[in-house]
Amino acid sequence: MSVGRTMYSPPSSTLRAIAAASGDTRSRSFVGVDYDVRLEPILSCVSPERPTKYEVITAGEYIQGQLSAIYGH
Repeated sequence: MSVGRTMYSPPSSTLRAIAAASGDTRSRSFVGVDYDVRLEPILSCVSPERPTKYEVITAGEYIQGQLSAIYGH
């Protein structure tokens, strides 16, 4: 999309800003991830009417996938 004479590029979907209770909205980075933690839905949120949407993966697999998508490795 063009804005004036410059091209506008929307921010990456991987950029996150967190608003603390104090109203602080500075960007945060999360480090120290346990790569072996399984990322799966909360069982009470899954039912025959609302089946799981994504396969269960580990945090490490998720991060590796994101890095591969960004850097193409």
